[in-house]
Amino acid sequence: MAKKKEESPLYVGIEDPIALRRQLLEATRDILQYLKRYEEFKRVREEKLKLISEMRAVSDEIGRLIWKVKRLLPKTGVRLSKKKIKLEETKLLEETKPRVRKTKIPKP
Repeated sequence: MAKKKEESPLYVGIEDPIALRRQLLEATRDILQYLKRYEEFKRVREEKLKLISEMRAVSDEIGRLIWKVKRLLPKTGVRLSKKKIKLEETKLLEETKPRVRKTKIPKP
């Protein structure tokens, strides 16, 4: 039988094993930090979607309740004119608007 060719060596010398080990550990630590941040991002996104879903459900419920109230109220022909409504809105806005004083600065 023919002799087998010598295989490549199983062990290879590393010049600076401590530095290599340190670099590997730092890279692994960085990867773990990125994974943690990604998991936090996914959690926040899921929470956001859940809150949006709840908000839509509440909004739909409010719409249904408003519709029921409108249906139960008596139908009347009496309505405020749009001018009166706008006038009342502007009065309310003027009452809540902060007052600003203008002062004149003398020119030198």
